[in-house]
Amino acid sequence: MSDAEMTKRDEDAEINGEIERLTKLSPVQYDRERKDAARKLGFERLGTLDRVVEAARSKNSDTRGQGRPLEFPGIKPCPGAVNGSDLLDEIVACLCESSSSVVFPHRFSGEVIARRGVIMKQSKT
Repeated sequence: MSDAEMTKRDEDAEINGEIERLTKLSPVQYDRERKDAARKLGFERLGTLDRVVEAARSKNSDTRGQGRPLEFPGIKPCPGAVNGSDLLDEIVACLCESSSSVVFPHRFSGEVIARRGVIMKQSKT
């Protein structure tokens, strides 16, 4: 490997390391450091650095859009048979205890669970 190639590789590693560091900063910290970081990395426009950092954040994120990914603990299957009707009754009871109302997504638009009981409407679809 030539000296020029080694220098280029070192520069790329330095840039990637700085971009990675910037992705971990809070928005306030990033705003405070972006001008110095852009100058250090040789970016002439702050917008370029902003786009590179945002792309790196998106690439490192598990989300594909808004919000954050939900993390569920490992699920262990029930060792025995499960009565679906009893299971649904328990789920409804838990939902009724925890919130005033729950409205299901469009595909279940005919079903509403309310605190004082279950109101089941037949969906027309």
